Amino acid sequence: MDTQEIFVNVILPLPLPNFYTYKVPKLMESEIEIGKRVLVPFGRHKFYSAIIYQIHSNKPQHYHAKNIVNILDTEPLINDKQLSLWTWMSEYYMCTHGEVMAAALPSAFKLASETKISIHPDFQGNISQLSEKELLIINTLSEKNSLTVKQIEKITNFPFAFSLIKTLIDKEIIFVCEEVELKYKHKTEPYLKLSEPYQSDKNALNLIFQELEKSKRTQKQSNALLFFVSLQQQLQNPLIPKNKLLVSDKFGESQLQALIKKGILESHQLIVSRLPDFKKENSPSEIILSQVQEIALKEIKEKFKEKETILFHGVTGSGKTEIYIKLIQEEINKGKQILYLLPEIALTTQIINRLRNYFGDKVGVYHSHFNNSERAEIWNCVAEKDNPRYQIILGARSALFLPFYNLGLV
Repeated sequence: MDTQEIFVNVILPLPLPNFYTYKVPKLMESEIEIGKRVLVPFGRHKFYSAIIYQIHSNKPQHYHAKNIVNILDTEPLINDKQLSLWTWMSEYYMCTHGEVMAAALPSAFKLASETKISIHPDFQGNISQLSEKELLIINTLSEKNSLTVKQIEKITNFPFAFSLIKTLIDKEIIFVCEEVELKYKHKTEPYLKLSEPYQSDKNALNLIFQELEKSKRTQKQSNALLFFVSLQQQLQNPLIPKNKLLVSDKFGESQLQALIKKGILESHQLIVSRLPDFKKENSPSEIILSQVQEIALKEIKEKFKEKETILFHGVTGSGKTEIYIKLIQEEINKGKQILYLLPEIALTTQIINRLRNYFGDKVGVYHSHFNNSERAEIWNCVAEKDNPRYQIILGARSALFLPFYNLGLV
């Protein structure tokens, strides 16, 4: 019987000179994978999301390894190429892996933890032996359920409240609970559809219309249902966004709730993208290069056979973008990804429009003007291998950290 223990070395988002080793509980061993995030305790009352850097069976000799608390990802958030880049950066710029991690990951992928104090569930309510400040803490907790250490210090006007908290913990009157918040959440929107009996049975739907039209009180519900069915046919989709319904004067919130209550309509929360769609209105016209551009393109391809990096010089407006588009198209045809770096965000609008006019919604943008959730969604889109939304990413320096798995051209 194999009783070998499994350990992981992790990168914490802190300026620490070494990796920290944690033990993997038996129930989690099958899920462990390099590049996944795990929740780990660090210090007395803090938890951090860390990246698995190594998996091994070398038990630490000079300290007891704590258990990881949870595995946060079903698939690795960081791939091998990214970890190699992080290691190179930590060596080249003489910084720690944790500092690179803190800079590279969108903050939506980082966990925030804060020590909270709550009344112990076994506390019987005996307050006869409590001091005035201890009683003040208990009375406030009975109203607010939980308090942070800083809040307790403010309430008691006691700058170092740890001694008070420790005494109450020892008496099993309060306990420390660590709240960990996962910052990134999928955006959802309400969608509506006909309940199952009315989707497949037109006679049942007709009977509902007849029933609703019998009374003036339910006539508006009948009109709303008719509008809903016509919108289904128009969009050729059984699921209709709620916001598309409520813009009509035929469909109000009261009619909606009445139809849901009667079991005619069902409401569902569906995950939607935070990122705008861009569709080409027309097929792009073929780019015809000038003789000078043709020569430059040929020279670049020849140089790529010898070197990975080419210096391509040309003044503004000299026609470099057309050559870039030709090179990008060749890499896209091979199924590759492309990173188009710009020195600053202010330059992106014109380039975005030119690339999207040619490549449509294959072009994604990544920079600091996006909020944290939008950046996390772009990160996930770049990492998607089966049906990638973006093959071309246009961004500033932070785009270098995105999880490219098949990068063909920078």
